[in-house]
Amino acid sequence: MPAYPPPAWLGNTTSWGGSVLRAPGAAAAGEYHMYLAEMAGGCGMETWTTNSIIPHAVSSSGPAGPYQPREVIMQPFAHNPTAIRAPDGTYLIYHIGCGTPVGSRCADCAGGFTSPSCHAPGEEVACNGNTTNILYSKSPDGPWQQLNAPIVKSA
Repeated sequence: MPAYPPPAWLGNTTSWGGSVLRAPGAAAAGEYHMYLAEMAGGCGMETWTTNSIIPHAVSSSGPAGPYQPREVIMQPFAHNPTAIRAPDGTYLIYHIGCGTPVGSRCADCAGGFTSPSCHAPGEEVACNGNTTNILYSKSPDGPWQQLNAPIVKSA
């Protein structure tokens, strides 16, 4: 049994990766939070540049899940989330994309498969060529704010 998606969604949901954080004060079998890339609309992986969203899912069974979805925290295009907790306690999620699609969102999908009529454009790396994309919150449950920080080259 996979950690995500929930059993009722198997066969209709394509996801990629997953970054897991333990809730503060959680016991060994406490609450764990997963942030992952999921292809919206029942589409397959080939639509990642148009349909990739970042959902938040929670497990009370441990880090291996199973995880139940809570909400989508970033709309397409957003992919490859990596969640960490900063030394000051702030939760950070680094990702590619800035929540605006590169092209038209694919809607011709079913059962985790994408119709050949969907043509994926190239990858969007950042909101523009000089930013990195970060979501931040004081809680693993949000609310999440977006920080598109300028990239500064080291000397």
